[in-house]
Amino acid sequence: MSPLELWLWLNCSANWDDNPGHNPPLRRGDVLTTRRKLSRLARWTPSEIRAWLGKMERAGELRSRSVGRATVLTLTRFDADHSAQPAPNQRPTSAQPESAAIDTSDSPAPNKRPTSAQPAPATTEEERTKKDLSVGSDEPTRSAPYVDDRDRTWADPPKSGRVDGLSESFDRIWALWLRGQTLTPDMIRATERARAYRLIYKHLTNGTARASEVFEATRNYLDRFNSGRETFGCKRPPAFYRLQDPCFLEFVTETTPTGAPLITLDAFNGSERFALQCARQAALRLKVERPEFGDGEGWAEFLQLDAEIQRVAVQFATS
Repeated sequence: MSPLELWLWLNCSANWDDNPGHNPPLRRGDVLTTRRKLSRLARWTPSEIRAWLGKMERAGELRSRSVGRATVLTLTRFDADHSAQPAPNQRPTSAQPESAAIDTSDSPAPNKRPTSAQPAPATTEEERTKKDLSVGSDEPTRSAPYVDDRDRTWADPPKSGRVDGLSESFDRIWALWLRGQTLTPDMIRATERARAYRLIYKHLTNGTARASEVFEATRNYLDRFNSGRETFGCKRPPAFYRLQDPCFLEFVTETTPTGAPLITLDAFNGSERFALQCARQAALRLKVERPEFGDGEGWAEFLQLDAEIQRVAVQFATS
């Protein structure tokens, strides 16, 4: 499915009217879905869905909010795009007679598109829309320096050569790899710096992640080896930041809009039992001792678990 087709699907799936009785309440232009569903529908990877939604949100086309394990997408221009169109099964109004919708003339109407097999050239507006909705090509398209969420600039990566001094944010990220290589040289290797820069730059400009999230994911990942919790299998930087299904996204801590860690019961749809189930699954993934809970135990016991188990449990609940 192309980006344009996915955008049309969202418009067709959006609520036509407010639905306050729904749980959660939905307004006109809202679409209740999940990223996993969109990934299966469009046959994109989860990272591509996340990047496209981020691009559309920054362009002002939609807003998103999490509701338990689901996501509500609000199409911000739904009213403007559909106000002149009749609702489903609505008959034409008196201002637009039903017979006027049928063109019986032999000659084409003014401004009518050609009907021959050869399609009409795309208009400037159509070209702009398709460009805005696209996921992006493999080559960076920005000429001006990219400014990240920490107000630091990233220069366009050169096609070859060194990348020293191109970004203070990247230098801080790379310092984590150098520190890890010093602490655990048998496991962590700070290799292919230039390639890592190009991959991270691509993720930033595509909207896959913010610079602060890349830094946090790198720190969370390498701390597992620096602390001795992991003793083998450390990925090299290019593999960690790869474009297709990037590994680093698994190590980004979910946060609230204010930046606080999103470790709340709401993340588990308000179910303490579900939170404990996710904690057990998280322990299995982390290959640590699986926690056991009694019949009367719940959220208070969850909050006493290791922070890494809590973080991965939230990932299970919201994926």
